[in-house]
Amino acid sequence: MMRTAAAAAEALNLPFDASAGRLSKAVLPDRYDLRLSLDPEHAAFAGKVRIALDSKIPARRLTLHALDLALTAVTVAGRRLDPSKVVVDAKAETVTLLLDAPLKGRAEVEIEYTGRMNELMRGLYKSRGRNGDKDEAWSFTHLEPTHARRVLPCFDEPSFKASFKLTLDVPAGLTPLSNMPPVSDTVLDGRRTVVFQETPKMSSYLLAVFAARLEARARKAGKTVLAVRAAPDQIAQADFALDAGVHALTYLNKYFAVPYMLPKLDMVAAPDFASGAMENWGAILYRDTSLLIDPGLSSDAAKRRVAEVVSHEIVHQWFGNLVTMAWWNDLWLNEAFATWLAFKIVDSWKPAWKVWDEFDQSKRSPLSIDALPGTRPVRSDAATPAEIQAMFDPMAYQKGGALLRMIERYVGEADFRRGIQAYMKRFAYKNAEASDLADALGKASGKPVRKMMDGWLAQGGVPVISVSAKRKTVTLTQSRFSAFNLKADTRWSIPVVVRYRLKGEKKARVVKTLLDAATKGVTLPGPGEIAWVYPNANETGYYRFQLDAPLLFAALSRRGELTPVERAGLLNNLWAQVRAGNLPVASFLDHLAAFRGDASRLIIEDAFGYLKTIRQDLSETDAEREALAAFAADFFGPLAKKLGWDKKKGESQETTLTRPTVWNALALLAPRSLDENEVTARLKKYLADPASLDSSLSPVVLTAAARRNDPKLFDSFRARLGAPRTPEQKSLMLRALAEFTEPALLGRYLAMTLSDEIRAQDAWTPYVWLLSNPDTRERSWAFVKANWKELSSKVGPRGATRVIGAAGGLVSEALKADVGAFFRAPENEIEMARKTLDQTLESIGLGLRFKRSQKSSFAEWSRP
Repeated sequence: MMRTAAAAAEALNLPFDASAGRLSKAVLPDRYDLRLSLDPEHAAFAGKVRIALDSKIPARRLTLHALDLALTAVTVAGRRLDPSKVVVDAKAETVTLLLDAPLKGRAEVEIEYTGRMNELMRGLYKSRGRNGDKDEAWSFTHLEPTHARRVLPCFDEPSFKASFKLTLDVPAGLTPLSNMPPVSDTVLDGRRTVVFQETPKMSSYLLAVFAARLEARARKAGKTVLAVRAAPDQIAQADFALDAGVHALTYLNKYFAVPYMLPKLDMVAAPDFASGAMENWGAILYRDTSLLIDPGLSSDAAKRRVAEVVSHEIVHQWFGNLVTMAWWNDLWLNEAFATWLAFKIVDSWKPAWKVWDEFDQSKRSPLSIDALPGTRPVRSDAATPAEIQAMFDPMAYQKGGALLRMIERYVGEADFRRGIQAYMKRFAYKNAEASDLADALGKASGKPVRKMMDGWLAQGGVPVISVSAKRKTVTLTQSRFSAFNLKADTRWSIPVVVRYRLKGEKKARVVKTLLDAATKGVTLPGPGEIAWVYPNANETGYYRFQLDAPLLFAALSRRGELTPVERAGLLNNLWAQVRAGNLPVASFLDHLAAFRGDASRLIIEDAFGYLKTIRQDLSETDAEREALAAFAADFFGPLAKKLGWDKKKGESQETTLTRPTVWNALALLAPRSLDENEVTARLKKYLADPASLDSSLSPVVLTAAARRNDPKLFDSFRARLGAPRTPEQKSLMLRALAEFTEPALLGRYLAMTLSDEIRAQDAWTPYVWLLSNPDTRERSWAFVKANWKELSSKVGPRGATRVIGAAGGLVSEALKADVGAFFRAPENEIEMARKTLDQTLESIGLGLRFKRSQKSSFAEWSRP
């Protein structure tokens, strides 16, 4: 029988520090020989692992990670260990072996054990698939960041790289998959046993163990066999991801100048998966919505999403798998690089998509968080599994990606790439830190990259650059931007790129400078006076700006000379000042009105977002709602008439994606301007045959119809949620059902989130909409509180954290206090969501401040 950590400590006077979080480097793993026998139907597995070790010092005890595993036999260096010397510390998620003799040099540890599969989509988990017309149990792994210890006793930290030799025993009808190709495959007595090739040295969180009923479509990309594997009824939707994957592999083989290292790369669609995808080396696991595209039914937006996620995960095969961060404080090294480079890959494949516009939109999320007191540095300390899990946030992904784009602009694309190639070759199959990347880029470019990066990574927040001009000298002054107007003595080295035009010249010019002091003057080259200045050319920098009155007037007056992303950036910086209470919302609406007729997708999408926030937080009286509806009808109506409802032959994808935003804005903000007969006719067509309606317009028609609160339509949508023809249709039904606001229908939808009708991976999603809609948020919040134990158990810590984040839509003083008290109560707390809760409460506080500061301005603007 295994002893507890407390009992061992008492008997042997050994310290067990559950908060330490790190294993000793005195003993290193070299190789795992792992055999797993899976029983998905009964959610059980048995394992036997032989670990080849190298002990640098004589070790009297050996500590590994293990969680929720029952160890049945332990042998160290050929000696069977007494069960009393196997010490489990559940809090630290470790097992310590108290050795009979010191361990020195090369040795082997063999452990036999059993475990249970969970349904929370972490570790080795049970999933539900189909075998013909029957349900069937499948299993998958998701081990990042600290869940390999749920599958085998191991050194579950990224710096402990070792090779894995896996033997997998599964029910005969299932396909076993792992990181490497099989070397043998036998079927006997209803069981299928596959031995896989040994992996390269890699971190434990990259191990893949899958058993499901899958079919494959494959292509060659160079020397690599690239395959999409999906359920038989979904495999026809694999071709688009294969196209994207072949392009990404080809691009990256050249970009890194290090060819892809494994003989195969599988992209696997899982019916249940908590994340968008996971970059297991050679066996990437995807949520089905992130991989599968139906040529006749999937929207252009879905194609863009799949292309970006596929590219992101393939980037990880180098950045993350071949070269891995030494510890989770540098998670951004993995995620930021994959985020940024994925857009570069897709842009090279589909330049007409203008994906960099979406990249710039995506940085709005970290910009908003960085305006709060509770933001965090990109490179943050993390010790416990919950703290590590909390690192997977917009700061690691979108902010980190935006910083890389800014640094590439600063050092130059060619030097940046040379630095990356040197970094990749130096640290292949090893671990690296942020300073290693900075040094490689600095050496390649001859610029002080490390000094600049240190400031951006080590401190939270975002700078705002105040810009003024006298004659041809532009003065730049930096300070920390705060949505609450809090003062902070924070400085950055900011690579500023100014685009400007001088009077008398037709073309704009660009000047670069490094703003590494509080204030800096920049003399603009060229003859003539300043016509206009845009201080963040093409929005490639991660900073906010505030133009003084003359420069703002000039930029707004000559906005047609700005690029679409610059026009959107100009408005977004004004909106940030509105949210902070520094600019009256009435003035902002006057500025926004000047953009009427701008058909840029970015402007249309952003304008809809700003007006929707005003509707939710400021529009209270009938007069205010009428004034906002009239503004929306005037702003979006002419473009809606021009675009029409139907996609035109040969139109750009930008136009196709703009059309639904225009109609959706009218449907929500100015519903009387929408032809209800048009909605009814198109809804009827969709219900008869989804392929008959342009897929980009389906969300508009379905959500607009849902607001009628017809119980029969609710039942129709509910039935389609249970039998979607594509993964995107499932997401569409989840979204449309959230628009039924009638209390009884809302109650039915809320109850569905606890039932099997909505899978655990999706059950948190409705709350993103329900907790922000003024018509549903209070009832939905009451439901969350009444059912939190059941809901949080179903969606797991990751999904629960997302629900807590969605509570930021509960903008009222009473609800703010209620949210804080509820989620801080010990029985309701989610450990990994502590930072998220702080930011949620600050977001609610910002919303309240927005209401207080802008209420009178909006009321005055709304008067006839």
